[in-house]
Amino acid sequence: MKFFWIFKNNKIVYEKEKVEEDLVNGIPSHRVIKMNNLRYIDITKMGSNEEKIIFIRNNIELLKYGYKGFVVQKNINSETFLNDHSYNKNAFLLNGLVIINKLSESVYHGRVVFEMNELISIYCRAQGHITGSGNSDLVIDENTVYNPDGSYESVPSQYPRRVLLVFEANYKAQTKTQAFNKCTDYFDTDVNIVFLLQLWPLGVGNLKKFCLVVFDRCVSIVNPSAIISFGSEAFTARDINKYRRLSNQQTPITGFLHNNNTPNNTPNNPIFTVTIQPNSLFFPNPPANAQPLTIDLYTLKQRIDLIPIQYLN
Repeated sequence: MKFFWIFKNNKIVYEKEKVEEDLVNGIPSHRVIKMNNLRYIDITKMGSNEEKIIFIRNNIELLKYGYKGFVVQKNINSETFLNDHSYNKNAFLLNGLVIINKLSESVYHGRVVFEMNELISIYCRAQGHITGSGNSDLVIDENTVYNPDGSYESVPSQYPRRVLLVFEANYKAQTKTQAFNKCTDYFDTDVNIVFLLQLWPLGVGNLKKFCLVVFDRCVSIVNPSAIISFGSEAFTARDINKYRRLSNQQTPITGFLHNNNTPNNTPNNPIFTVTIQPNSLFFPNPPANAQPLTIDLYTLKQRIDLIPIQYLN
């Protein structure tokens, strides 16, 4: 049996749902907050943050039942969130809710993040107009704070910092729709470019599938400018249809697809090369001598392919 309440938090409406204990599936009784058609387990009344982390660790399998994370605090603003260091490092603030959807990163995710950030950092060191700031928290609005997998800000540094580019890698932690929405939220700040690297579990024959989604403020703050499949496993018709829906039919889907024969097996192939012009990256005032940011997805694929498949757990 379910009971529903409606709450309004800073103009964000969400439902609260009480779910009775499911003895058949071994799911304990808990409360659920439903927001934007996604459901989060409410453990705000559980006690200390340490007790909440223990509960999450012991019940992380609940996320396999469709829940998208654990709510550990409510009615929190960005200033309070940033000044409270008792939260788990993977906690983020969304519409006043402090949410944890993972306690640690997989080795696969960590290695992919390192390799992508390394390629971007090569450009930063060569240019001198932009520098990395890791996965530092980024305030989206008064009630939302994200911690991207990589962030890059203008040089010389300033306060508050001006982040130009962020990078997200998504492997199991969020749905593709959640990841898309998170990327477009970054345009509520000064961010101009967002890279989303979507990773899939191993496919047939232990092939790795992944794609890069590029968001460019100068093109659109709603739809990506490019979606490129560049792994060893091609995009299926289902994948293509999914990304067509997510991009509102506005974005070309290219790369290695089920209906073409263009595997990503040679360097400097224009199909698998991403180029961000200075006018986009440094909008609205690009430095006079700034060069384009170019990423060869063949190089990135080669580095990802070196990661042992045993880490794709």
